[in-house]
Amino acid sequence: MNNKKYLSSLITNAYLHAGGNLFSTIYQNCLTFFDNEKVRLTNIVFDELLEIMDEDDIQFLNNYEVIGKYHYDEKGYIICTFPEIYWTFTGKIVTKNNDYLIFSIYDSRLLKSWSEVFVCTK
Repeated sequence: MNNKKYLSSLITNAYLHAGGNLFSTIYQNCLTFFDNEKVRLTNIVFDELLEIMDEDDIQFLNNYEVIGKYHYDEKGYIICTFPEIYWTFTGKIVTKNNDYLIFSIYDSRLLKSWSEVFVCTK
């Protein structure tokens, strides 16, 4: 895992404005793992559809960074914790080459969970 970077599938937060205009921020989550059991969560804007994105959203996503810690539990799952945003990623490598990670993500503040698939980029 050390010094590897993983990108999620495309994510969007889309909404239809009262005036009938569709706004959407299209991005990928990026997890970068480091030797010292630290993991960094950033975002990468998918720029092919910039014309429907709000400039403030683009700037926020491009500057987003949260540092957390990761470890392996007794079942061999990767646990990434980001206390600053109340998120815990519990995941598993699903290929022999460490190419794909599947995570169940839990937000303890909102009591909400969702799943994301990440692909290794290096």
